[in-house]
Amino acid sequence: MNKLIIFSFLSILGCNYQKSNKKIIGWHDFDDLSNLKMKGVIFYVNKDIGNGYHGRGVVRINILETNITSYDPSKYQENYYCKIKGKEAEIYDNNLRDMNVGDTIQIDTTVSWKNLKNEKFEYSISIGEPAFFEYIKENKLQKL
Repeated sequence: MNKLIIFSFLSILGCNYQKSNKKIIGWHDFDDLSNLKMKGVIFYVNKDIGNGYHGRGVVRINILETNITSYDPSKYQENYYCKIKGKEAEIYDNNLRDMNVGDTIQIDTTVSWKNLKNEKFEYSISIGEPAFFEYIKENKLQKL
């Protein structure tokens, strides 16, 4: 009986481990982006993802200024704040209710209160849970 329980437990662990060997980071783990300063104009915003992801959605910007021109952690992380490729960035944030196409936003992770601002508001930023990224991949909402 004990051997069966141990075998079942190890089988479950093995299945979960094989699902992904990518790292899952915490909501405020900006170690990879600890010096990001970026400013850009929104050309796409999807506020309607829903499904209990704390209002998180997808924003795409044309970058005006940035100190990081390439960033794609999707190869080694399950969850992350953004992707940056050349003059475009895709941001996965939960402060989208006041964001609109044409707004200029600024992101600064160098301050202790990591933030995203537009002309009207300033927000604390966070990194979404892995389930959000599974959802946007399955629904082809990632472009970068």
